[in-house]
Amino acid sequence: AVPSLVDSNGYFPWKVTWFYKDIMKIEEMEKELTAQIEKVVRSGLKIDYIDGHMGACGMTPEQKDLMKKLAARYHVFISGDEGEHHTKGVEAFYNRPGDFLNTLDSLTAGITLMVNHPGDDTPEMQALMVQTDKPDPSQAGMVAKQRAAVSAVLSSEEFKKKIEKNNITLINYRMLKTQKQMREKTK
Repeated sequence: AVPSLVDSNGYFPWKVTWFYKDIMKIEEMEKELTAQIEKVVRSGLKIDYIDGHMGACGMTPEQKDLMKKLAARYHVFISGDEGEHHTKGVEAFYNRPGDFLNTLDSLTAGITLMVNHPGDDTPEMQALMVQTDKPDPSQAGMVAKQRAAVSAVLSSEEFKKKIEKNNITLINYRMLKTQKQMREKTK
């Protein structure tokens, strides 16, 4: 059991900011994260990085140390901890996809981390709602629409043209890990 991480029904709190507080016990965080990683490993999936939702596992020095410990144990990266430049993803520009595409013109050399949440406007996705202190029924289906907009931008011809024009190479953490291993072998 991890009572400092979950409510009385066993659910993680909906407020991500809750994780920033000092009420969570680091031993319980380690137990939960280890259980999640082990479940993925047992399933046969290969993981290349670990990540706390919205940075929720790296807000204190103890949390950061724990993430480094787990990354070393499982030979994985920590998302956002490999010297990546950070930039806003499509979500920041739901209603202005052109603004997102223009950010591709201003990327600097190196590795840029751009977090996106693509999805389809399906009944399952429409069931998701952004949680707030006062849920707003008028926002029903908004998550699905926003994630479908992300998918549309990322699969658009305009996106492909910007990638080519700016000589951008799309990579993932597995590719980054391979590149890092190759560099270390040549040292």
